[in-house]
Amino acid sequence: MVLCLVLLNGCGAEQEIPELIEPVVNNESFRPVEYGSVSKMEIQIADVVPEEYCHFATKAATLDEICVDLGQYVEEGDMLATIDVSDARMELTAKQKELDLCKNNYSYQEKIYKEQIQIEKYKKADFKNKKDKKSLNKCDTALQVLEENKHYGKLLYEHQMTMLEEEITKLQENVAEGTIRATHSGYVTYVKNLEKTNSISAYENVVIVSDYEELHLELSEDISSRFYTHYIGDVYNQIYANVNGKQREVEVYEYSNQELVAMQSAGSFSRIRLELDGLNADVTVGDKMLVYFTNSNKEHVLRIGTDSLYSDGKNHFVYVKKGNSKEKREIQIGHQGEVYVEIIDGLKEGEWVYYSSGSIMPEQYEMYTVENSDYTPTNGDLNLKGSLAYTKMYPYTFEKDAVVKAIYFANGDEVKKGDLICVLDAKTGSAQLKEMKQNMSNLTQDYESNMDSLDKQIKELNKQIKNGKKKKNDKNEEGLTKDSKEQKTTLVEQLQCQKTILQYEKKKMQAQYEYDYQMLQQEYERMLETNSGQGSLEIYAEQDGILNNLNVYEDKEWKAEEGTILFHICDADSKKLFVNTKTDYVGVGNQISVKNGEDYNLYHTGIVVGNSVTEKAYVAMKEDKVYITQNGGIDSDNKVYVSMQDISMDEENWRNEIVGNQVSYSLANLRNVVVIPSTMLYEEVNRQNSESKQYYVWKIVEDILVKQYVQIEENFDTSNQVCILDGLETGDILAKPRVNEE
Repeated sequence: MVLCLVLLNGCGAEQEIPELIEPVVNNESFRPVEYGSVSKMEIQIADVVPEEYCHFATKAATLDEICVDLGQYVEEGDMLATIDVSDARMELTAKQKELDLCKNNYSYQEKIYKEQIQIEKYKKADFKNKKDKKSLNKCDTALQVLEENKHYGKLLYEHQMTMLEEEITKLQENVAEGTIRATHSGYVTYVKNLEKTNSISAYENVVIVSDYEELHLELSEDISSRFYTHYIGDVYNQIYANVNGKQREVEVYEYSNQELVAMQSAGSFSRIRLELDGLNADVTVGDKMLVYFTNSNKEHVLRIGTDSLYSDGKNHFVYVKKGNSKEKREIQIGHQGEVYVEIIDGLKEGEWVYYSSGSIMPEQYEMYTVENSDYTPTNGDLNLKGSLAYTKMYPYTFEKDAVVKAIYFANGDEVKKGDLICVLDAKTGSAQLKEMKQNMSNLTQDYESNMDSLDKQIKELNKQIKNGKKKKNDKNEEGLTKDSKEQKTTLVEQLQCQKTILQYEKKKMQAQYEYDYQMLQQEYERMLETNSGQGSLEIYAEQDGILNNLNVYEDKEWKAEEGTILFHICDADSKKLFVNTKTDYVGVGNQISVKNGEDYNLYHTGIVVGNSVTEKAYVAMKEDKVYITQNGGIDSDNKVYVSMQDISMDEENWRNEIVGNQVSYSLANLRNVVVIPSTMLYEEVNRQNSESKQYYVWKIVEDILVKQYVQIEENFDTSNQVCILDGLETGDILAKPRVNEE
């Protein structure tokens, strides 16, 4: 709600002296010199709002389910919503398996290096016996290359592990973010509307939980406005609120540097927040309060109206009433406010001074004593009507393009868990499944072929080892002389190392095959979810509820595009009255009335349990980091959801008595303020700004009518009452025009 501030700065800034000593006017107007306050003041209306705890995701995502409803009380830790993290969970599983594969491959490769190094050492021993220096040098080079390869392999493995662990950590965070839990106990006052889409942007609120025990005041202007700039610049030296007719000092909440930087970076600024001790004891959620911003305020000083002040350029003077005439008197002034000016010297309390006025005084009037009362104006749009809305809904989407083959229910039908809702034709059939199965078969054939090849190599090595051992035993039986030592070799040992290497290669190949096959199997099973093998997919209800927003049509030409919400199943108990209040901000806790047909004496009542304000920025904390969040929506209209209290949830009752009937709500609930009949208020063009108005009443002082300028609440269009924000006090006597009775 945009508030218009009425400033009383047109009530007569000091005037240049006219050519005549005594001014010529239509009527003689005087006002008494009195004690009071002199200030420059701006007034706004603040909303009493609860502390709001925002729940959101830090990246764009798709909501799977919102588990709570507007008006529901939740405890800290309760599940609020779930995000579709099936892709992230599947990818996490794959990455964890890839990590295990990487560990296995590295472990086997280390063992292979060990065997390869041992082979070179065996060769080196043989060449040393033969005194073959050239071959010894080759072995040393081979050992050096193996050590370098082993070192490089270790570095590569460590890099791969680091990258995989980082990816797994991010995926784990995504999966963990798939469950949104309440960070604070309270009432749910906002849920993301899933009617059009279940996609959310980064930092878009999914659920807001409000604590009604933690209240503060909030202005409609954000901290980028001049109010906040003036406050932090010490322009306003006092800010106070009217709490049940009493003046209470308030403080502007000062956002931290971290919060300010976050707002600046996001380009969205939170609303001005005001703190007031003990607020809970005096007001409730949904109330509104007057907040006064004063500049150089002076209390209980001698004062006159600024419209009584004249100046000749050097001195200030007034015209003082003397019997039936006036006398000019020089005065010394102090602080000047919007309506009054402080008198330092030259006047006494009780003297009467002239003020310029061409206003016509009422000829017939009766005395009216000003009293405080509650001011509760209602919306002026008599054609405003509400509509039926479900605030807890479960969206059903489809991940492939498809056409509808059959629909078994209609909008508004009650469905049970397990009911077949519709059948879709994905137009993919068995071809894709057959291709996937073939890929899995090919992978298995290649694996078996490679394993068979390794087995053959191992079999051949076994023969060579057996023959080598036999020859070695034969030579040992024959005996070796000192001269035949060079004929002793490590050929059998080398062959055994080669056999061990092949066995490790088999284990590596088996691990790789199992990983690849599981990935294909996972993709195949996922495809089965949207592919029966015949091209059809049957969609069943996963919960009881009311079928709503059915967006499928049994038409060969109509196609459901990928990601389309096909329909919602709504919780029957989540029925609410939805009202688009447009520019009117109606907070949670406010009462809504619905007129019953043409008889306005019959009505139903409800309480606002949730609202949606798209242009409001929220400051939220998550893991000690500041985020700026907002509600979803493309327009700036304010929307409220009302829980009706005196009518059953029966659909027919709602259709007959709620939906389409006139909606009425209070625009403000200002308690213990000055309210007068609108017939007593007068207006004139502001002398300082011809495009604006200023308002006044006729006050009776010692049986004399005195023109009294007042500041009024102009935001709400009321025909019979007006709220006086400043200028009158309880006990003042006013002239109320008499209505002639014919």
